[in-house]
Amino acid sequence: MDVLSNIELLDFIRKRKIKRLFLKMNDITNENVWYVTELCCCSRKHYLRVKYPWLRLKKAFENKVIFGEIFHRGIENLLGKFLGVYIEKKFNINGKDVVVKGKADAVYNNAVYEFKTTRRDLKKPKKIHEKQVLIYMELLGIKRGYLVYLNTISCDFKAFFVKKRKIDIKNLLKKYLEDGVKPEEWECRFCEYSPVCEITLFSRRSHR
Repeated sequence: MDVLSNIELLDFIRKRKIKRLFLKMNDITNENVWYVTELCCCSRKHYLRVKYPWLRLKKAFENKVIFGEIFHRGIENLLGKFLGVYIEKKFNINGKDVVVKGKADAVYNNAVYEFKTTRRDLKKPKKIHEKQVLIYMELLGIKRGYLVYLNTISCDFKAFFVKKRKIDIKNLLKKYLEDGVKPEEWECRFCEYSPVCEITLFSRRSHR
């Protein structure tokens, strides 16, 4: 059996991600579709995603994203039918239908599981990841959640229990739509839309 070289493997995964991007283009360019992950970060990301959808291609060429893809495919093979629970729920915000979409990594034994990679020895889960799990729990009506981190340096796993807390998703959507949510400083450093974002551009000019 032929063995894929490192370059061939990376190329295969990138093509797979790009293909999925094309298949999702109707949603990506629809301002009334909000992804769960967008409700955990800066609100500008949603609007820039709609305006500049092709900038999402940048992620397909980042090695850390490729590693995450391999990690999730491995988890998929292990968990099988428990993995990849798609979620879609409609909310009426000021007379306009807004759809929230997402994909929980796994639902098993009435608990939501989200898998992440990290290079640090975490003492507690990251707030952005915890919020993501809480939103999935709310949308699915599930009371327990777990964040499972794989340390890419030590190859150790660490799991954190996520206790159920009420999240009013409709009010959260209204906040994002009406008031907006400013980014944390670290978000801009890793955002694929930073080259066209006025927040980042203004910050760069002010520091000259």
